[in-house]
Amino acid sequence: MIVSDNDVFFPGLESIDRAKRIFNNFREAHILKNSKHMPNKEDYFEIQQKIKLWLEE
Repeated sequence: MIVSDNDVFFPGLESIDRAKRIFNNFREAHILKNSKHMPNKEDYFEIQQKIKLWLEE
């Protein structure tokens, strides 16, 4: 799960806590710093790298 720390619709830490309660197989979350609901283009590389790491597991 990738969340943004400044997301007004789905606050990052609250979203992670809720996902942990709902999904028994929840494994990991990544928080984008200084990001809102829609990530900045500057965050795309970070997002791609995190997804790549998860797919390689």
